[in-house]
Amino acid sequence: MQAAANRPGLGRALVAGAALGFAFGVLYPTTHVAIEPAQLLAGLVEYPPDNAFGIYETRVWTALHQLLAVPLALGVGERTLSIAVSGGVGALSFASLSAFAFALGAPVGWAAVTPFLLWAMNPVGWGFGYPILLVGHPHTYGMVGLAWALLACGVIGAGRFQTGAALLGFAPALHASVGASVAMLVGFATLLGGRAMRPHWPALLRGVAIGAGFAGLSLAAHLLWRPAVPAPDPNVVDPLFSTFLRVWEWHRQPLEWIAWRTWALVLGVAIAGTWLWRVRVTDATQALLLRVVLLGAFFGVLFALSRHAAVSDLLPDVVISAMPARILNLPVVAFLPLAVAALVRPGAPSFGIAAAVALAGIALFWQRLHALQTWGIPLVGIAALASAALPTLPGAAISRMRRIAAGAAVVAIVVGIGFVATWSARSLTRRLAIHVRDRSDDAVLAETSRRAGLLAVAPGIERAQSMTRRPIVIDPQALDMVTYAPAALPEMVRAIETLYGIPFASPRPEDRNQSVLPAAHVQEIWEARSAEEWAAVAAAFGVTDVLVPASWRLQIPELMRNQVFALHRVAASPP
Repeated sequence: MQAAANRPGLGRALVAGAALGFAFGVLYPTTHVAIEPAQLLAGLVEYPPDNAFGIYETRVWTALHQLLAVPLALGVGERTLSIAVSGGVGALSFASLSAFAFALGAPVGWAAVTPFLLWAMNPVGWGFGYPILLVGHPHTYGMVGLAWALLACGVIGAGRFQTGAALLGFAPALHASVGASVAMLVGFATLLGGRAMRPHWPALLRGVAIGAGFAGLSLAAHLLWRPAVPAPDPNVVDPLFSTFLRVWEWHRQPLEWIAWRTWALVLGVAIAGTWLWRVRVTDATQALLLRVVLLGAFFGVLFALSRHAAVSDLLPDVVISAMPARILNLPVVAFLPLAVAALVRPGAPSFGIAAAVALAGIALFWQRLHALQTWGIPLVGIAALASAALPTLPGAAISRMRRIAAGAAVVAIVVGIGFVATWSARSLTRRLAIHVRDRSDDAVLAETSRRAGLLAVAPGIERAQSMTRRPIVIDPQALDMVTYAPAALPEMVRAIETLYGIPFASPRPEDRNQSVLPAAHVQEIWEARSAEEWAAVAAAFGVTDVLVPASWRLQIPELMRNQVFALHRVAASPP
């Protein structure tokens, strides 16, 4: 096998992809969940020591909280920070896909526009156990974790071993389970590379040590800062945790295989396997990257099938909560970079280049045409598989055709990006008002932020703490927080049953395994609750205010309302 190549042009692909991703992130902004724990680190929000949401926010470790706390402490507002983070996450997501496509042999131009093609195909529903998110979503951890791991793989695959390994070593500091899983996949793939990879072990080990060192500093800072929480009684927490996984949790349920996303997995594996068979003796870096894809699929399927098998009930809850089958999303998100690279690689057959140009031309219509949504993935995948399987075709005719095709693709993509950007810019103000609302531009949220005490939040209102800088009892839209902080379970169960009126162990069948509290059911309960009952609940939790959608009508004094929210005051009954 030839020595791994350090391909020139990676920087250009990264910069182009990141610039495009930042633009789309800003055009589709949202309030990111990672800002809320950063508010605690910055000293802007304080919680009682036994509050469930406070326990979660102080126990979960990620460097994202530490990084975002700095601008908050310096006076940057949540709305401004949300827009900046939306752009940054978009830049990371797009750059990672560009790096992956480039490492597999795609020319710089094609690598740079690969993320746009995937965005146009709307891959949200492709994910196994967790959606594939690029821009415009608040779920910072999952988006950053997968994108950072993909970026590290792409940089290593382009021959920058120490830099990519440093990114990989730091990955667990951004998302512990995803980062550690992908790091193990890369390590295993490196060992399978045999003698061809041995000259690069020193660079890989140095890089991992550098990245892990910074991750260790982040972890040490987290452990020094987080407040002490009494150790939970396992006799209390363990049964509650098992009940939560069985009754409430959504991400960790057995996977559904009869879905179009399975095409992306199967065809991605087929392309990677075919390509590996061809290049395993000629290109060490591409072989390494392809092994990572195949290993991710192998172990992901293995873990996923274990949830369907008879041994599923024997798996420890801690294994289930780690979502090991989520590693399937690595080969799934790699499907399109694999396909594009296979279609436009040097010496690709003419039909492959034509298929790539066709893909670029119809990307904007993907979500508008049902036939494309149904058959598009199989057609693209089969064309890419055929292109990967056929030998390289030399000759001047191919070179001329590639130049013509590249020009047509650039025109189609530039026109498409211009159309999307123009349309998006026109509606940016509306999206900001809907998705990046906070106390700086909403009178009800501003009044909420000026008051003291715990805030009870109705289901359907997301990231209330970020919008108001008020501590909340629990986030009814994020019950799965307790999988990362089981110590919060007893208090969360008390809140679900006492404040929200939902039996924890036996919710209605239609409300099970959603990871959120049912808004319509809670509305019925809260609207029927008398002022005296509200006073008793307020005394039990230290609640002073209740924030609900404007359509709700509670039997307690209303302080303010607008078209979106209504703020109510509740006085605790004397003990």
